[in-house]
Formats: sequence, C-alpha cells, structure tokens
Amino acid sequence: MRLLLCAALLATTGIALADDGRSLERPRASHAEARSILAAPQIATVVSQQIVGRKRHAYTSVTAHLTNGAPLQVAALVVYRVDASGHRVALPWGAVDPSDDEIEIYLKSTGADASEPRPGDHLVFAWLDSAGQLSPTSGELVVTKR
Repeated sequence: MRLLLCAALLATTGIALADDGRSLERPRASHAEARSILAAPQIATVVSQQIVGRKRHAYTSVTAHLTNGAPLQVAALVVYRVDASGHRVALPWGAVDPSDDEIEIYLKSTGADASEPRPGDHLVFAWLDSAGQLSPTSGELVVTKR
C-alpha cells in the first residue's frame, strides 16, 4: 500500500527517483520554459471615474488601458501603489481576458477605502501568470481623473 501511495505521489508532483534509486529529484525546467518569463505590462493610461448607477448609487471605477494586449498565459494584473519613499503596497488586482485592451482594476460603491487607487496616485503593475509567477513591474503611472 505504501509503495502505491508513493508512486501516485511521485506521478502527480513530477518528482522522480534519482539514478541511485534512493533519493528524489525535481524535474528541471527546459530552455523553452526558462525563456517563457513574462515581460512587464505595457500600460498607456490609468483612469479613475465616478459612475452613477441605478437608484443613483455612485461607483468608482479605475481602469488600466493596455498599450499591447495581455499575454495568453496571464491570469491577472497585479497593482501596487508607490509612495514618496518608493515603498510598494499591493492593491486590488484585475482579472485578465487576453482579448481586452483595458482591465478594470477597481470597481466599488463610493466610500472610504484604503485600496482605492485615487487620482494622483503612482502605480506600478505586474502580470500574474497561471503558474503563479509575477512578471517584472511596469514603469510608474499616475492615475488620472475622467
């Protein structure tokens, strides 16, 4: 029974027995996989706007407008606020559809919220791929108001 469980565990994790038959080794990434690191996001503008919805409720929407489309393997656009000292704080992320040229990174009814990117805030962005790896960050962009 232990041998079957061990074989199943090895098969599902990709870990294999080493040539000595006693120790385990992880598979090494191929050259193609090593080169598949994502480039930093190319973002043209980040725009904040107030939207009045049904029943006159106000919402704040913040949208990142992409220069190029999102890579196919990307799952999300991660947003960081940059303060005056250069310290980065993670903010909400936006789900990515590769066919979109803009990504909504924030949508909430108006009210005090520390995670809201406000006009004048400096932001940087990174792609998060389906394997959980982050790309390098973009250059700083300032949120503008529409």
